[in-house]
Amino acid sequence: MIASPSNGLGPLGPEDIDAGDCARCGTGLKMGKLRVPGHRVLADATCPQCSDEYFIDVPSSFALLSPVRYCHTQQRHLGAAILPFWQNWFDKMMEAQAEVEVEINLGKAVERPLLLHCLDPIFGHALKRLFHADAYMKRYPERPLIPLIAPWLQSFLPEGIAGAITVKWKGGSGLGWSRELDNRMAAFIQQYPGTEFCQTVPSLASEDIDISRFSGVQPMERSSGRNRARPTVCYVWRDTRCWGGSIEAQLENVQQLRRQLLSETPDMRFVVAGISSSDRWDDETEFLLFEKPGPEQDRQLNLLYSQSDVVIGGHGSNMILPSAHAGGTVELVPPKRWHNAWTASFFRSDCSPAEAVFYHRYLPDTTDIGTICDVVHVISGFAPRFDLLGGGDNTRFERVDAGRLTAEAASLPGFRP
Repeated sequence: MIASPSNGLGPLGPEDIDAGDCARCGTGLKMGKLRVPGHRVLADATCPQCSDEYFIDVPSSFALLSPVRYCHTQQRHLGAAILPFWQNWFDKMMEAQAEVEVEINLGKAVERPLLLHCLDPIFGHALKRLFHADAYMKRYPERPLIPLIAPWLQSFLPEGIAGAITVKWKGGSGLGWSRELDNRMAAFIQQYPGTEFCQTVPSLASEDIDISRFSGVQPMERSSGRNRARPTVCYVWRDTRCWGGSIEAQLENVQQLRRQLLSETPDMRFVVAGISSSDRWDDETEFLLFEKPGPEQDRQLNLLYSQSDVVIGGHGSNMILPSAHAGGTVELVPPKRWHNAWTASFFRSDCSPAEAVFYHRYLPDTTDIGTICDVVHVISGFAPRFDLLGGGDNTRFERVDAGRLTAEAASLPGFRP
């Protein structure tokens, strides 16, 4: 289905897509133009023998793993769906029309641009596509990079891009077919010959990502958390997929969590943060909540995460930026999310396997409050000992300073393995 560079991801044009054969007569399909009706990039294909028309997923992001081949004439899918949700989203796109506003901002004249398609109704999916930007700019410095984004990704655009195409949905879920977007992108491709799309994967390796390039905030230096007198713990609030099944249950759980953590560590700073319209907080709870995301709101949240020893939250896109910036995370996973629990975590490029296991914990969302508190205390309080006992940067063979390790161990009150 794809003719991309064998040594990595690369740009995709119509010539890189193998449409396959017609399901009716077996004749090889003739490729048409690339289309951008919404959350995915499609290629037109037509059978020169029987004239059946097809839509073919451009092999990128989830379509790289589970491409949809759909016969528009017969109104049926060809082949089984490896990722059912991706095929279901296609069906929803075919069923509904979407009204959008499209704003094209180019900072300079462009030739043969690369379009980085980051339109997705789920924030984490979209952000992970944007994370490919630096890798493409490094590998193809002569080609201007232009992301396609929803407004809520504007805060995370890195320096060096040639501009952005912003798509604002007027209501709906962001899954419908937009004629306006499709027409505008067709005109763009015609105006700029040689335009190609950046191939992406659902989760790019963190070695290719400098999170500060996207958030503008440096993550916590874990070694700087040693012997901190006042640890900071943050709970990421969201109004959907609530901890306990409802906003009321989540509110009670968070308040109980705060009370128990503070009873054990009175000097701890506990903050509730995120995007929410909830206003049911008492005067004793510190919170950093915003009704809508925006550049300043995102900056404040990421700054808080970078100052947090541990961030706690339910599994989902809301945990990507906390895990990228905080000292550690505790992710509460619903029963039906264990198969992809890790996908909402950002593992830093300097994070060894042992550090990943230590600093990023996954618990069932039914875990009792006491156990959650125990895990939080382990991450925030045992971190200095972890660095000395093994798994951290201090114990890499070529960097061991035995005298310094001994001195640091002696400086820790009551140190014991």
